[in-house]
Amino acid sequence: MPFRSALHQVARELNGIDWSQIIRRSQDFVVLATDYIGYWLDEDMAASIPSKQLATLKSHKLLPF
Repeated sequence: MPFRSALHQVARELNGIDWSQIIRRSQDFVVLATDYIGYWLDEDMAASIPSKQLATLKSHKLLPF
């Protein structure tokens, strides 16, 4: 689905930004592109969030899996 792929790419680019000069945020801040019910949440997280950031979220027990 091209639309979802485009949203995932935008989220990955936004996750690459150093937000510390723009907004106050926690170290666990990420941008996630997903639908409103989270039907493809696992796929969306893997496609939207770089693996290093995703591993950090998992290590901090912020994800249910």
